[in-house]
Amino acid sequence: MKSNPRLIGAMKRVLTLAPVLLATAVCGKADDLKLWQGTYTTSTTWGAMEMRATGEASKQVVRIRFTLDGRPANTEIGQVKLSTTTVSFLAMLAGRQYRFAGSQRNNQWEGTLVATGSQNDRGTWRLAHIDLRNAAANAEAPLPMPTGRYSIGRVAFHWVDETRPELETRAPDDRREALVYVFYPSEVKQTAITAPYIPDAEVMRDVWKDKLTDRLKRMRAHSLEGVALPRGRERFPVVIFAPGGGWKALAYATLLEDLASHGYVVAAIDPPYNAPVMQFPDGKVIRRLDPAERGWEQTKNLDERLRVYQKKVVQWARDMCFALDRLTALDGGDGLFSRRLDLTRVGAFGHSFGGQAAGTVRLIDPRFRGGINIDGNEKGTGFESVLGSDGGKQPFMWIESPYQPPTERDLQNAGITEAQWKDMYADGDRQMRSVQGGGLRITISRLGIDHMDFSDNPFWESAAASEVRAGKLRTMAITRDYVRAFFEGCLKGQWGGLRKLAAEAGKTYPDVTAQRFGALWPQ
Repeated sequence: MKSNPRLIGAMKRVLTLAPVLLATAVCGKADDLKLWQGTYTTSTTWGAMEMRATGEASKQVVRIRFTLDGRPANTEIGQVKLSTTTVSFLAMLAGRQYRFAGSQRNNQWEGTLVATGSQNDRGTWRLAHIDLRNAAANAEAPLPMPTGRYSIGRVAFHWVDETRPELETRAPDDRREALVYVFYPSEVKQTAITAPYIPDAEVMRDVWKDKLTDRLKRMRAHSLEGVALPRGRERFPVVIFAPGGGWKALAYATLLEDLASHGYVVAAIDPPYNAPVMQFPDGKVIRRLDPAERGWEQTKNLDERLRVYQKKVVQWARDMCFALDRLTALDGGDGLFSRRLDLTRVGAFGHSFGGQAAGTVRLIDPRFRGGINIDGNEKGTGFESVLGSDGGKQPFMWIESPYQPPTERDLQNAGITEAQWKDMYADGDRQMRSVQGGGLRITISRLGIDHMDFSDNPFWESAAASEVRAGKLRTMAITRDYVRAFFEGCLKGQWGGLRKLAAEAGKTYPDVTAQRFGALWPQ
């Protein structure tokens, strides 16, 4: 199941690896498998790139793969020459032959490519080594470890907003409710058994089927249920999270726990009627309604769909505001979070549809000092323009997998021309420029990246090959680094980490490009 908020065709398909020709080259060092991934760019084209070498020292098989303008490419490779420090080969890209040449330094390859017969059509490429040694996973504990100094606590709340009707149903007396998991820093040592990864996994058995359900029921999180916060009076910044459409909040535990391990209180919302089935702590079960039973009006054209879509995004943004209201009450009470939440430093982030809500909540609630949209794209934009052309005063970051040009079928399904499509996607940059607090657009062009790589989904499969898992771990590591650095900036005023990541995009992470809009951080 794929969570993707795009309303107009398949705006972002999975970058499935295309068949690749194999080339044999002499290399001076034996290794079972070495893998490098990154990007290339020329004056006319760009894409992701991967090189892997296997075999004996005297005779290695080299596999080189590309995407072309974001799409998988069945590329013809020839004349490969590989040593321990240099490589060269020919590749056909967009009907033109290019000669690649490069050298290896500090576990990275970098070099140039030049079109045959045209010195004007040239470019650069860079690949980073993908560490396969750390890709092996325990079948029952496959989630990446948090990287912060704190251990992590977790509690669940069932909250009802008596002031808002439930728009998902047709019952006029229904009120909006939510299941919210709060992750927070702790200093309690993880000597006890950690919390169940997804406590309500059993109710998803009809969706996930027996094998996956049983596996997820056995899995444990890295967090501990209900443990104390660190001693003292320190108050911790608060971040609200929303999942992708159709997905459970705990399916993002790798992102949530990592942020909590660095000293943030993270409230992850499970919106009702989003996941196929959800269960509250008291045993109450909610199932997603069929479209005909939902409270939303049935749309007849694109304009109506976009209008209803905005209403749905705003509803999720209001869920974030409501969660913050409840956290504020907890801070003022006598319980676990009493006087421990820094409510002057609040941010939001989310994935896919939830990313749209996180970008939008900045515009409707000034308590949120910044927002991150992770791979959520609607008609080329990263948040709903509820203030017209005003993108808000609070900073915004948009993390995405690569844009892919439309196919003829995409255009037909959308009922628009190619020129209209391009103009629609140009709205994304126009919208980013409207963010008064500054924006940053991060594109991760790792070959093989998928929309769900930003969740835990890639780690659910115990039989995944080490090179596949290693690539997924890389996407998650990049995302965690940028998410944490953004909140360090907009919530703590410590912009150095994000400034460095953005400046070194393409170097530290060759598969990342960063585009800055406005004065995101002090000069």
